[in-house]
Amino acid sequence: MRLLSASQERRLLLNGLFNSLRAERKVAPKDFRPIVRLVCRQTGTAWLLSELDPANPDVAVGLREDPRRCPRIVRVRLSTLGRKRNGQGAVESDKRFHPRKTLQEHAAAALTRWRAMGIRPVRRTCKHSG
Repeated sequence: MRLLSASQERRLLLNGLFNSLRAERKVAPKDFRPIVRLVCRQTGTAWLLSELDPANPDVAVGLREDPRRCPRIVRVRLSTLGRKRNGQGAVESDKRFHPRKTLQEHAAAALTRWRAMGIRPVRRTCKHSG
C-alpha cells in the first residue's frame, strides 16, 4: 500500500535534505509544516510527517498523536505503517489535512489538548522537546 503521493514524497525528501545539510553545518533543523497526515482510524493514532531521511527514504520524521501515549516527535518507518499490524487496522492518508502550523506548534497544541483532557500517560514521562 502506498501511503504518499509522488508530490508528497518529493516535498518530504526536500525537507529532509535541507535539514541534513543544516546538520552538517551544525545548525539547528528548520521546523517545517507537516506535509501529510497519516491516520489509523481503528486505534485513533495519527502521524503528521514533515520530512524523510534522504539517506533512508523509508524513515520519516513527524509527530505521533496516540490516544494512549503522550504526543511525541518520532522517526517512523513508512514500510511499517503501510501494512496492517496485529489487527490494529490500516494506516491511510488524510486527504482533508491542510497544516496551518509547524510540526513543533502542532506538537505543543497536541500536548496541551492531551493534558487538558487529564489523560494519564502510559509512559512515566511526557515531555515536549520544543
